Amino acid sequence: MKNPLAVGQWLQHERFGLGVTVRSDAEHTLIDFDAHGPKLFVTRLLEAPLSAAPDRPAPKRRKAAAKVAAKVAP
Repeated sequence: MKNPLAVGQWLQHERFGLGVTVRSDAEHTLIDFDAHGPKLFVTRLLEAPLSAAPDRPAPKRRKAAAKVAAKVAP
């Protein structure tokens, strides 16, 4: 089982670009991408498409990402 990502961690995805982790547990990870909005991933499948990105200010869509996180919360 893969460890969850840190909330607030910036990542670079090969398809969606730069994003920040909104929520992560052993099963699912929600990442809010600058250009594509929030996307929900299976945590154990995230290794290959992600790389570390430098810290930067949070995107303006954080409220929308929080709503998506609330919908998928158990």
